[in-house]
Amino acid sequence: MPHDPKQASADWLELVRQKVESLRFGVVQIVVHDSKVTQVERTEKIRLPDVKANRDNQMNSTEQTTGPSQKKNIPTGLPEVLFK
Repeated sequence: MPHDPKQASADWLELVRQKVESLRFGVVQIVVHDSKVTQVERTEKIRLPDVKANRDNQMNSTEQTTGPSQKKNIPTGLPEVLFK
């Protein structure tokens, strides 16, 4: 069954609109072959909290309450990696 070209255009435009509206950070790509949209790709980026800013805030807080000698043992939320 042949597909109406105007309907096909409206279909991919609506799909792109939905993908963009549901995306906070990321990319929506339109792939074209022989002048026709054949694929719409959505890549979402998830922003993680700024670990360095959190660590700096914790260090400042520890310095104010216990003094600078205690700031070595502040948890960063990341696993500790030891190099030999």
